[in-house]
Order: sequence, then C-alpha cells, then structure tokens
Amino acid sequence: MTDVVKGVSKVWDRLFDHRGFLIGEIAFTLREFEQKRKDTEVDNLFKAIEVITEIKDTEIDRLKQAAIQIDKINESLEIAVQLSDNFTKLEEKYKHDNTLEDLRSKRKIVWDKFMDDITSKYSEINTNYETKEEELSKLPLNEASTVTDTDKLLSLEDLHWLHNYIQKQNQNNDDTIWLHELIEGSEVILPKNEKIPRNEELDKRCKRLKEEQANRDYFKMTKNVDNKRRVLPEDTVGYQLKQMNRHLVAVFQFIMSVIAGFVFGFIGIELLIGNLDFGFRLLLGIICALTIALAELYFLAKKLNEDLQFEYSSENTKGIKLD
Repeated sequence: MTDVVKGVSKVWDRLFDHRGFLIGEIAFTLREFEQKRKDTEVDNLFKAIEVITEIKDTEIDRLKQAAIQIDKINESLEIAVQLSDNFTKLEEKYKHDNTLEDLRSKRKIVWDKFMDDITSKYSEINTNYETKEEELSKLPLNEASTVTDTDKLLSLEDLHWLHNYIQKQNQNNDDTIWLHELIEGSEVILPKNEKIPRNEELDKRCKRLKEEQANRDYFKMTKNVDNKRRVLPEDTVGYQLKQMNRHLVAVFQFIMSVIAGFVFGFIGIELLIGNLDFGFRLLLGIICALTIALAELYFLAKKLNEDLQFEYSSENTKGIKLD
C-alpha cells in the first residue's frame, strides 16, 4: 500500500510540480542573456533611443520643410501645366490662321521681282559693254596713227589742267562745258613699248640647259633597254667606296704633309744648323706646317674642282644628243 501511495505521489509531482522545469529555464535564460549576451540588449536599446531622439530633433523639421517645398513644386507644376495649355490653345488657333502663308507668298513675289530686275540689269550691262567694246575697236588706236607738225598734242598733265579749269568756269557760268565734248573726235596716241633685245649669252645658256635636260630625259627613258645602263655607276657600292677611299687618302696625305713640315722645322733645321732655342724651333715648325697646309689646301681644292667638272661633263655627255 505504501508503494502505491509513493507511486501516486510521484505521479503528482511529475504532472503538477514544475519547479525543476522552471529552475532549468530560469538558469538557461540567465546564462543566455547575462553570461553570453551581457549588455547587448541594453546597448541596442540605447541606440534605438538615440535614433529616436535624432529623428525627433532634426528629421521632423526636415519633413516639415520638405512638405513646404512640395507645395511650392506643386504650384510651379500647375503654372507649367497652364502655360502648356495656353501654348496648345495658341497652336490650335494659328493652325487655322493663314497670315504666315500670305506673308510668305508676298515675300516670294517680291523676291521674284527683284531677281527679274537683276537679270534685266545684267543683260543691259552686257549689251552696253559689247556696244562700247565695238565702239572702242573702231577708234583709230593702232600703230598706223601718225603725227604731223600741224597736229596739236595734249599730254596727260594738260588734260588734268584743262579739266580743273573747266570745273572752275562751270561754277561761275550758267552754260556747262564738258571735257568729253571738247575732245570729241580727237585721237588717242599711246606710247610704244621699247623692244629690249635678248641677251645672246642667256639664249645660249637656255639652249644648253634644254639640251642637257633632254639628254637626261632620254637617258632615263632608255636606261632599261641595256642591262649595263639600268644601274648608274654612281649608285653602286663599289663606286661609293672608291670615292670614300680617295677622300680618305687625300685627308691622310694632308695630315702627313703637315706633320712632316712641322718635323722639318722643329728637328731638321736644328740638325742642319746646330743647337737652337726650344721656342724658336717650335715657331719654325709651326711656320713650316702652316705653309705646307695652305699649299695642300690649294691643291686639294683645285683637284676637287677638276673632279666636279669631270663628273658634270660626263653626266652631260651620257645618252644621245637631241637637236
């Protein structure tokens, strides 16, 4: 019997006694919120309070200002809509108005009339020009005009003086006199251009240059006929090397001649005469070297001039001479 009572009491405790469960939940809650999360919730609450206070202090005023701006924008939009409606009404009104078309047609008529006047005036100018040209061609302004002793000649200065005198007389008199009426029927005699004789030397030079150019053109035209003439000697590498060797030899000879002259003046004279001062020997060497250098430069320039003349004459004699 006692076992039954104990079992029933245990059933009662298990069904209706929640202290153990509550103690476990409380311990879990304390461990979760106090030990793990600590003051996180408190910090979140403080942050929420700060955001709320900031919104209360600043954002509400901004919202009020935005509401005022929205009202102004609405008013501006209403005005713009009214203006657009007015433009549409004006457009509809002027669609049925023919004033612009009438003005365009009037301007077109005026423009056509203007163009007709211009063309007619151009045609009149052309016809007048042709008639005046014919009249001038009939005037005796040719070389056959002769001047006799009885003819009265007026120069350009005389005509200027006569024109000024007539203007002064016309200011005082009622009868107007014109210069063209006075000289009507007169003949204009123009001075002849002096013929300058051609220079014979210039003619010969021009003829020679034409022949040289013709020879060069003929040589270029017939160069591909002969294999030997397809490439000019001046274009080959051997010719260039030969010319370079010639110039190098000339320069080497010039340097050696100057050195030999200096050695002769510095050492040779001392060997012939005897002991001399060092400065005097140096002066003699420089004088001899300069003398030989000037002589070598003269002969070198003369040789280069002869080479250039030879090349020029060889270029002119290439090909067949054309008369």
